[in-house]
Amino acid sequence: MESDKIWVAFHRRLKRHFSVPEMSHILSAYEFAKKKHEKTKPRKNGRPYITHPVAVANILLSWKIFDVEIILIALLHDTIEESENQTITFFEIVSKFGYGIGVQILSLTKSELPLLRALYLIGLRFYGTWRSLLTKFADTLHNFRTMKKMSLEQQKKRVQSFDEHFDHFHEKIKFFANMGVFDNSKIKKEELLRSANLAYGQILKERDKYSHLAG
Repeated sequence: MESDKIWVAFHRRLKRHFSVPEMSHILSAYEFAKKKHEKTKPRKNGRPYITHPVAVANILLSWKIFDVEIILIALLHDTIEESENQTITFFEIVSKFGYGIGVQILSLTKSELPLLRALYLIGLRFYGTWRSLLTKFADTLHNFRTMKKMSLEQQKKRVQSFDEHFDHFHEKIKFFANMGVFDNSKIKKEELLRSANLAYGQILKERDKYSHLAG
């Protein structure tokens, strides 16, 4: 199966940076996400949906974010949003991975209610942690890189979303770094600042390919 090949390649990269207990947690998150996304529509390129959260996690690794919690969040970030019952999935995540992980994934979840769905990025400005915001950066970068497969309307919405919110997200990550708010991570201030700037620059480069859709 393609999902098995995906895990083998992902595992090969992970094991350079994480301990055996950490790898066990990551495998658990991968298996949970794979199961939750079994009924999710394939990506626009026809590949299984699980390839997207794995790509998000790989982007974080490319930014040298070797933090087990953020990898869990990356793998699980769409599981609530894409589930048939968001409340049940949230409590399943809390039970398996802890309340802190569950709340951060919830902050990355578009609500089933139309009004709250429209406001979720504003909520992320206020309640996002450096982990959830960097995950959102990686998620957005992967979506921009694969955006040619989307409709023109979807492309316009993504460009508008970036222009309205991501400068705020970037500044908030830098605020966390400068204030030393790392939430028990081994990440250092300079590493988080470098990663935030690198991430923002890469997304901006992709966004500029669609500058004709702005406004």
